Amino acid sequence: MLEEAWLRTLSELKKDSAAKALDPFFHGVFAKRAADQNRLILNVPNARILSHIKTNYAAPIQSRMQSLMGHPVAIEFEINESQSLPAREWLHPRYTLENFYAGTNNRVLLRGILATIESPGRSNPLVIYGPPGSGKTHLVHGFARRCLEQNPNLNILYISGETFRDRYLQSLQTKSAIEFKKEMRSADIFILDDLHAIRVTSPNSREELTHTLSHYLDRGKQVVVTCESAPSELRLEPRLESRILAGLQLAIDPPDQALRLELTERIASEFGIRLTKDLMELISGMIGGGVRELESALGKLHLIQNQGIELTASSVEQYLGAYRSNLKSISLEDVLRIVCARFGVSKADLLGNSRKTEHAVPRHVAMVLAIEHAGLSKSAVARQFQKRDHTTVIHAQKKVKERLKASAVFRKTYASAVEDLCKSPQ
Repeated sequence: MLEEAWLRTLSELKKDSAAKALDPFFHGVFAKRAADQNRLILNVPNARILSHIKTNYAAPIQSRMQSLMGHPVAIEFEINESQSLPAREWLHPRYTLENFYAGTNNRVLLRGILATIESPGRSNPLVIYGPPGSGKTHLVHGFARRCLEQNPNLNILYISGETFRDRYLQSLQTKSAIEFKKEMRSADIFILDDLHAIRVTSPNSREELTHTLSHYLDRGKQVVVTCESAPSELRLEPRLESRILAGLQLAIDPPDQALRLELTERIASEFGIRLTKDLMELISGMIGGGVRELESALGKLHLIQNQGIELTASSVEQYLGAYRSNLKSISLEDVLRIVCARFGVSKADLLGNSRKTEHAVPRHVAMVLAIEHAGLSKSAVARQFQKRDHTTVIHAQKKVKERLKASAVFRKTYASAVEDLCKSPQ
């Protein structure tokens, strides 16, 4: 896909350049949708930026695009002096698709978002889910910005689940419910951030949200929803759940070590922090969580370095000690060892392909524990268990969830395995 190749090209350019020097020139530059996969048309806001990009980046762009597409790609430019992104108070200036680092484990996620932008209403609703700090809000802002770049006249309504809940209840108190409903249903694209906040509100609020979503979905207008876990795990009312589950669900996998190192390098560059490769590997390995935690930790190092303190392995350990994950360092080997002991199987049984229940069930448990307690992504687990792709891991998660609901004996064995894992030495 041409546009995906462009985003990857821009990501690589930012890795090779000083991010602060590159970003101002590529802000507002986007690839126009094109049926011809041999031509990349870049829309630029003015002649000054066009001249700079053609002089300094045309050849690297062409080279990278050819490498990614597998054939020569002609680079063309269009100036749109009149283009001005409509002001949106909620639109974060730094949250773009171009500066979201997807990594190899989230490329399917990015493809799904780009496909939705290209054909709005086809995958409806678009549901993006992942833990706090994984980049959900970043992605929906990037989604909205890209839609506005292609059509500045779009009316995009962005609201959080908590705000929807509070404003609806307020409208009932002030007898302005009709005005609230009209406002919520007046957009071309409806974005609901943090659907999970709706769980702790009244049934009336959830019913109103169901009607709002139905209004857009029944008319083929694009709906985008984010939440912290898979929609099927939110325990919503059947009608609301069915509307959500009917769409395209995209999970944000936690960054693997390669992506975490890449993020550390990028954020350090943005802060202007001078770090050796060894220090970046140390930082990326010791900071738990996602981008927010890395930004916070590197922001602290930036202040320390500006005070004239040399950044060494010892000083980094000293100043970032509080950022270390509170979880024990659990490895895949720990998971395999404990599952083997609890279920009475061998390591070869876990890593094999036998479909016998006595082998498949503990294998599924090991996959789930590797994600939840060893911090591996679904793709990484698939590789470790020698599976073709992460869909096998998703199947394992589903089967474990079903057994936990259906069997008290299984719940007890699973809980014992988790307890053993948490007690395992670091």
